[in-house]
Amino acid sequence: MDEIKKIFATQMPHDVSSAQWQAITYRQGHLLIVAGPGTGKTHTLTYRILHTVDNLKNKEQILAITFTNKAAMEMKERLENRLVNVDDRIRIGTFHGFCLELLREYVQVTNLPRDFRVISPEESEATAKELWPDKKPSERKAILEKTSQLKAVEFTRQPSPEVDCYNQKLRERGFLDFDDLLFETWALLKTNKKVLQEIQDTYRYIFVDEYQDINPVQHALLKIFIGDKSEITAIGDPNQAVYGFRGSDIKFFKSFCDDFPGATILSLSENYRSAQNLLSAASQVIAKHSTLSVPELIAKIYAQGQLTIYEAPTDKAEAEYVVHQIEKMVGGTSLFSQDSGRVTTHEDGERSFGDIAVL
Repeated sequence: MDEIKKIFATQMPHDVSSAQWQAITYRQGHLLIVAGPGTGKTHTLTYRILHTVDNLKNKEQILAITFTNKAAMEMKERLENRLVNVDDRIRIGTFHGFCLELLREYVQVTNLPRDFRVISPEESEATAKELWPDKKPSERKAILEKTSQLKAVEFTRQPSPEVDCYNQKLRERGFLDFDDLLFETWALLKTNKKVLQEIQDTYRYIFVDEYQDINPVQHALLKIFIGDKSEITAIGDPNQAVYGFRGSDIKFFKSFCDDFPGATILSLSENYRSAQNLLSAASQVIAKHSTLSVPELIAKIYAQGQLTIYEAPTDKAEAEYVVHQIEKMVGGTSLFSQDSGRVTTHEDGERSFGDIAVL
């Protein structure tokens, strides 16, 4: 592990803060890192993985779980810039991707079709149409959405007749849907102690990105993965939970120390993305709705950052105001801009459309 020793040859690398370094080097068990926007979350997680690689023994690997393939690729690229043979020591992927690989690896000890494949959205809709031909497309879509919700949230309960019917048709055709990947992996590990032992022996350290977005079946999977042998590092921001419509629940963020006894919570509050007055304004808004106490963000860049609050009398007046501001920034896009008095000359603008976002 010479490359690892080189990275951490100094007391603290120059590109990490003291709070990040504390999280990177923590070695006393389970860890939850509360990391607000712009605090170097991926940077910290990547360094912590690198710092943990040195602890691997025999054929052990690190499992790093993300929520999107894009995030997984970004993490892998960062690790490959620092470490050779990443794939030999670190397995990086989404919950669904990892579970798919696991099920294919152990399919012979399951009741699943040996050559199963994941159903596409189009195939799923066609199956629903075949099962419920008399229902409207919107009704069939609602059934599929409800089925997904049940599999993610109420997966331990007896499935409804519609879910049971849908699952049976999928299995007859050798299909699993995305929600089945998680549920069937959970069921495999819960019922097959030999497979569970192999998984726990292999993945001594587990890292989870965006922990605020996990749903009940993902939470149950992590609990089984980790058991009393492995160690979890989770990172996220409870104020950035965005997957509630898919069954994610912020309660798992709150219950982390109960779920993984002996866990420690550390925070990153130094923001490297926005000016302080913008952070302060955003914090005031978030504080009104937050159910968890998180550290206030502190700006580490020294920029002005201007916030304008404008109250428009109507929706049309609001749109007109937004257009006016954009035209002033880009210098006007038409003769009408100048004739109307919005801008004086075409050269006034200091921005381009690429600098602007409308939410």
